Amino acid sequence: MERPLIDFGIRHLEFEISRKYFHRVFNRGSLDFDKGGRAYGAWYQGVSGNIRNHILINGNKTVEVDYSGLHIRMLYHDLGLEFIGDPYAIGDGSLRDAYKIVSLVSINAKPRGAHMAVRDALADNGFEIAEDLDAVIQMTNQFKEHHAPIKEFLFSGVGVDLQNKDSMIMEEILMQLHRRGILGLPIHDSVIVEAQHEGLLKDLMMQTYERFMGFESVLKVA
Repeated sequence: MERPLIDFGIRHLEFEISRKYFHRVFNRGSLDFDKGGRAYGAWYQGVSGNIRNHILINGNKTVEVDYSGLHIRMLYHDLGLEFIGDPYAIGDGSLRDAYKIVSLVSINAKPRGAHMAVRDALADNGFEIAEDLDAVIQMTNQFKEHHAPIKEFLFSGVGVDLQNKDSMIMEEILMQLHRRGILGLPIHDSVIVEAQHEGLLKDLMMQTYERFMGFESVLKVA
């Protein structure tokens, strides 16, 4: 259970930020820089959303806007197919958060040991269903059935290819903000800006995605 710091007698916290800079990480020894490419390194990428909500830029409150179901939608869009709805709402929707973990693993893992990778990821995130391997296998199969049009890409290791595309989309968004004198803080598939720039950021994210992928994206504000 989460409790406020004041319950522990802590009235003030002061952080010294040492991790201020980004570096792009490319994967699998890619000589053509076409595998991966996301930016890592800044301190705020490793903290919870509850903490990120309190980030100020120029002393002003911020918002975080992210692409909803980014990689699943990208796989459909790569095939020229539209996808409507929540990619993680499968069955009655009660296991949505668990299916989101299944989705993340399915995009990044290889076929060998896929069910074990899903089980371990669910366990790491505190889902009780991880204790039942048969239930995990059933979830994995249901996820593939639900997304039958893209099932050839699931558990294929396609994640680093998708990351390459989303890193280029993100780079363009950040540069567009920079040209306007606006600081954007990226977190792979989301961007933090001053709240006053929320509308502009949404427009840039929608326009940039459509230019790269040929389809509209779905955004949500954290």
